[in-house]
Amino acid sequence: WGYIRQPRYDATWASNHALYDRYFFSGAFANETSSYGAIPAVDASQPADLATVFSSLQAGANPLANKRIVWIPSPGNTLAAFKNPATTAKAMLHDGTFNVNSTSREAWKSLLGGLRGQKFPGATKAATDLSPVSRFDKTTADHDAANPSTRLRALSDAEIETLAEKIVAQVRMRGPFMSLSDFVNRRLIAESSPSNGSQLKGALQAAIDATDINKGSADYSGTWAPNTTRHPQAKALSAASPASDGTAQVALGATGMLLQSDILNAAGSSLSARSDTFVIRAYGEATDALGRPGTGAWIELTVQRMPEMIVPEDNEPSVVDPAYRNLAANVDAATASNSTNSLYMEKFKPNPAVKKANRLLGRRFRVVSFRWLAPSEV
Repeated sequence: WGYIRQPRYDATWASNHALYDRYFFSGAFANETSSYGAIPAVDASQPADLATVFSSLQAGANPLANKRIVWIPSPGNTLAAFKNPATTAKAMLHDGTFNVNSTSREAWKSLLGGLRGQKFPGATKAATDLSPVSRFDKTTADHDAANPSTRLRALSDAEIETLAEKIVAQVRMRGPFMSLSDFVNRRLIAESSPSNGSQLKGALQAAIDATDINKGSADYSGTWAPNTTRHPQAKALSAASPASDGTAQVALGATGMLLQSDILNAAGSSLSARSDTFVIRAYGEATDALGRPGTGAWIELTVQRMPEMIVPEDNEPSVVDPAYRNLAANVDAATASNSTNSLYMEKFKPNPAVKKANRLLGRRFRVVSFRWLAPSEV
């Protein structure tokens, strides 16, 4: 047959890049008849059609399956826009979004320990003083510290503390992340580059492997044939530093072995690569007739960026350039190699149809809270 070159693709990387940042689950569900034929009702308590869901949202109720999605009732909202996947999110906010660029260890501890002491579906008892983590929506056995390889995994406060610290280290090393895909995926760079292993695994998995969380859960040793031309490489499954094929975790994937996908299953829908709520502090001072400092005052504002534009209109200030997916737009001409940033940054261009005020100022900010500060708070 002769030699045939067979390109192999990193399907996991490509799937993450295609799905993250481009899709979300609104939780809007109804037993609506499909054009593909009758579909059995999954949940009899759900409305009969999306028009009923829309009316409930406009009336201030929240029939969405995801209760963290907040609808903004407005006379300008239409059923057509609500049913259009491209515009459904225009009147929605997410309550409690977590920015993956956070370098706060306490913030990451709060996220990772959100289920502390809770009883996981299918378990017979709560994980006392522990935070259960599972890659399944139900479990068939309780957490067992003596046999974590085949049981529901639960992290101690000390393990969460260490993991949060290692995640912050990864954020500082790799960030800022341009998108969730950038955060979840490994970096597409040459192995010879000063990458600190970022070409092998994503930030979360690298942080997990930098801890002892999985040690003792299963046998780490294993003999792997060198694998340098395919993805994932065997060394990508290694927690050693530096990684090697011979130290690949042969039991990776066992129930008790914590993976980044386990964390993403639980928290992925609440993650974002940017923030829309900001705290702003300002100071003002009065002087006397001679210019000497007098009374001063400090204020603190919490402001939130809203979906609507400064001047109401349907046009967006920027539109995607149809040519952004062309090969020429994603290759560095100087080195004839893929440009890492191009893979994560959508190629936008100004929308000439948008009103000038919106083109210059963008979306409206709303003052959520305001307070005066005492000198001791500054």
